[in-house]
Parts: sequence; C-alpha cells; structure tokens
Amino acid sequence: MGVKMYIKIFNSNDISLTLYKKIFKVSHDINFSVNSIGYTVPEGMETDLGSIPIPFRNVFSRFGENTLAYIIHDFGYRVQPKNTDRKFWDDVLFELMKKEKSFRIKRFFIYRSLRLFGYKAWNKNKEKLKGDLFE
Repeated sequence: MGVKMYIKIFNSNDISLTLYKKIFKVSHDINFSVNSIGYTVPEGMETDLGSIPIPFRNVFSRFGENTLAYIIHDFGYRVQPKNTDRKFWDDVLFELMKKEKSFRIKRFFIYRSLRLFGYKAWNKNKEKLKGDLFE
C-alpha cells in the first residue's frame, strides 16, 4: 500500500476452479506480471480464495470481482518467489482490488487484516516450502 505497482494479467478471462475438500484447485495456468517480472500460478495450485472468516463472508465475498486477486495473493504466499516478501503480496492484492474497483472499506479491511494476521499463513507456507508444495 503506497508503492505504485504495475500489474498485468495475461490470461484471466476464463478462470476455472475445481472444488476439492473445501478448497479450490486452479484448473489452468494463470500468467501475470508485477513491475515487469513474470509469474505463473500453476494449474493444480490449491487456494481457499479469500481467507475471510465465516461471519464476514456475507459482507466480503470470496467469489466475484476479487477472485483473481485472491488466487494471485495465495500464489505469492504459497510460493514466496525470490526477492518478494509478505508485504509485497499484500500490496499486490490491494492494488488488484483497487483495479477491480472494490469498495475502499473492503480493501482497507482485508489489507489491514492481512498485515495483522497474515504472518501465520506466510510462516506456515514457508515451512511447507521445505517439502512438496503441491502434494
């Protein structure tokens, strides 16, 4: 938040997810870049979309305008690409939500929640990186 990012999505018109044990699997690769650095969300990557607590899901849906932003954010947290950190991926989510014209209060709530509590998922995934990421 605050740092200008240039984000380009290359093949997002046909997002397809498969429900699998309360989580979703991305049905095809999603290519995107942030500040001219390319990334690929691989087919088969698991995502919960937005980790929004159940009581808030009526207000902040996991589906719809921000689905792609949630998938890309989950990718960043799961893969933790070189030269990026948790704040980088939180900022990417914030910028994608802004690009999709999400309500300001929604962006703020989700971003602040990530900054306060996202370290738990980040650290858990850091441990998983020592094993098989897509088991």
